[in-house]
Amino acid sequence: MARCERSPRSRVRAASEVKRSPLARKTRLKARARKPKPFCTVDTMVAVYRRHNGVCCCGCRRVIRHPRPINFHHVLARQRWPELADDARNVVLACEDSHANHEAGYCRFPRRAVAVVEELPLDARQESYLERTYGPKTDVLAAERGAPTASSTNPPEGDPHAT
Repeated sequence: MARCERSPRSRVRAASEVKRSPLARKTRLKARARKPKPFCTVDTMVAVYRRHNGVCCCGCRRVIRHPRPINFHHVLARQRWPELADDARNVVLACEDSHANHEAGYCRFPRRAVAVVEELPLDARQESYLERTYGPKTDVLAAERGAPTASSTNPPEGDPHAT
């Protein structure tokens, strides 16, 4: 068998031998304009921390001694409703583990944990979002707000004097 000889052009050059010419751009790259994310002010964070007495809202009862921005959860998403981002009634205090589980969809906060948002004037879209994310409104929440519950408006069954 005859050996095949390689041509000098087919040999691989070392990295230091490769000459690269700089590419000149005809136009400059445009910087992508970023919208500033809505956030909570320090006053809102302090108000929420005091309202919860430094305890996680989900029921795990963990005490949060040094709150950081990760500990504050917007009940109504701040991307959808930026006007409510700095409203203390839309923010609850949560420990880092509970907040991460909620955001991942693994273990959502119960509706009673976010009951403070019921004080806001909610439209139909916001009510629907709360039902999908946190579950249906319960009679306990209605009783706390002073609204009549289903059991108080209906007379007991078998009562002959009920009108």
